[in-house]
Amino acid sequence: MNKIKTITSNIVSENILKIKELFPNCVIETKDKNENTTLKIDFETLKQELSDDVIKNNEKYEFTWPGKSKSILLANQPTDKILVPCKEESVNWDTTQNLYIEGDNLEVLKILRSTYFHKVKLIYIDPPYNTGKNRLYKDKHTHTDWLNMMYPRLKLARDFLADNGVIFISIDDHEVHNLKKICDDIFGEENFILQFIWEKTQHFGRQKINYYSNCEYILCYTTKLFIGGRLNELLIEYTKTNFMDAPLYNASNKTNKILFPKKSVKFNIEDGKYQNSNNNKFQLLNTVIVKNQTNINDFIINFKSRWSQKKIFEEYEKGTRYLIKSSDFSVRAIYANDKTFNESPKQIIFTNINNNLVAKNKHGRKVGTTEEGTSILKKLKLDYFKYPKPVSIINYLISLLSDKDNIILDFFSGSATTAHAVMQLNAEDGGNRKFIMVQLPEPCNEKSEAFKAGYKNICEIGKERIRRAGKKIIEETGKTDLDVGFRVLKLDSSNMKETHYWPEEYNSSVLAR
Repeated sequence: MNKIKTITSNIVSENILKIKELFPNCVIETKDKNENTTLKIDFETLKQELSDDVIKNNEKYEFTWPGKSKSILLANQPTDKILVPCKEESVNWDTTQNLYIEGDNLEVLKILRSTYFHKVKLIYIDPPYNTGKNRLYKDKHTHTDWLNMMYPRLKLARDFLADNGVIFISIDDHEVHNLKKICDDIFGEENFILQFIWEKTQHFGRQKINYYSNCEYILCYTTKLFIGGRLNELLIEYTKTNFMDAPLYNASNKTNKILFPKKSVKFNIEDGKYQNSNNNKFQLLNTVIVKNQTNINDFIINFKSRWSQKKIFEEYEKGTRYLIKSSDFSVRAIYANDKTFNESPKQIIFTNINNNLVAKNKHGRKVGTTEEGTSILKKLKLDYFKYPKPVSIINYLISLLSDKDNIILDFFSGSATTAHAVMQLNAEDGGNRKFIMVQLPEPCNEKSEAFKAGYKNICEIGKERIRRAGKKIIEETGKTDLDVGFRVLKLDSSNMKETHYWPEEYNSSVLAR
């Protein structure tokens, strides 16, 4: 027998939703007397929608939401929590410089702040997405709840970044617009570097209605993009040196008449006289005489050059020479012995191995997809996560920094992919990067395969992943001097006098106890 409803439907709520259909900009999220997020009508905006005259006179540009002021206050409040060493779960406690910390990342960041103030070169986080599923930190949020969760953590994270440090944040479509706004608020709009688009899958199975999502976004910020009025070059995909060449043609530039002095160009074509190009993008304006694979006279090419005539001469004086490989007369620059040219990363991170533009780190390792991430965890016999990030995407991001001796922080550690990536990249280039992983010990579902395998929470899986990955990297590379250890610290209350320190009293020696 069906139960009789004792409460009628909420007419006000129904009316609000009807208004939202007509005027979505007039419905806002706010807090009720019980601090629950609810929808309300912005009557001033509604009046404006129904008026022919300007009603609002106090307009200003701002991004706010219910609870923003409390989020700022929350980030600034001190904590009475402490970090308790757990040597029995650590690896190489006495020698390692890596940390794995269990606990609420907001409290942990407060504790670590003074020790690592402006000392971290790279932060990577993959926070919980607002997807409507039950996940870490109360997923299925309203925008308000998600923003209130993220804002204080990012505000604290800013204090960790060195002047030449960067933060990468993975996100999907649901909150990328809000994430961009709060990052502009915290790091400064002028310190926004790029919104990368990562091609996350090559598997196109079941299609969604109207679209198929095969990408995610990675926002990148720093704290001082301009230093002394000059742009701070932070991200370098790879550096070109001598024996490497780069095209001078740039389709977006204007066509210019460029003169190349005699003996400034190396030719990979037969000696002789040439009057025409086989490519209409490059127009020979006078005869060039090639002898012993160089030009014995000055000659002029009309083309869309990325360098001016002045730049051509300046580079020639520095030792740069030019290269023409065919009768197309497409000119390239060959850099001198002491000349280097930095190639910046592309905005779209392609992962299809058949694509010539597939992203690679400095050592030629190609960026993979979530399928690769799953495959790696299967090989480690720890495939308990859905759509995990592949090691290669984080490896790639870390490799964009030229510094090989730095600290990498991830305070949404999850399956500890970042730790894995740090160890692998150190093995590839001899680096001495250190990682700090922070993860809430979220309990595993008792019906999950992870729980059945003996893992009570996510932290237990993450720590085991680092152990197995470190062992595997040493076995594959034979490099026994790699730091594949980590010290485990756990967030606790401050009732243990012998280990009680205020956040400002923490330093590396305390963390090493």
